[in-house]
Amino acid sequence: MDDNRQYHRINYIAGGTLQYRDTTFDCQIENLSMSGALITIKSKPVFLPGNICVLKLYDELVDRQLILETLIAHQASDYAGLVFLNHDAETQLSLEMIINRESNLESAQQQQYLSN
Repeated sequence: MDDNRQYHRINYIAGGTLQYRDTTFDCQIENLSMSGALITIKSKPVFLPGNICVLKLYDELVDRQLILETLIAHQASDYAGLVFLNHDAETQLSLEMIINRESNLESAQQQQYLSN
């Protein structure tokens, strides 16, 4: 199956919350790109594809919380695929920093594995 994504997706395990209307769900970010994320939700969600939610994730290394307006692209079982909607330049830069940092970490781990 071809992956026609516009942006590279990285593994990024981090805690967060997803807010839909008056309900906030604890979630875990599984992977991340400049355009969206895949999350697992720890309780039964009440939203559907097409709903707008707010994802909050905390980047410990720079001590900053990112708040992203998202669209539920798909939802199955305890997974949800999110598409990021309008975000400002500072949030864009924070996402780029996380993705670059985690991509470099993945590359270093792969190099170490191959050299052993």
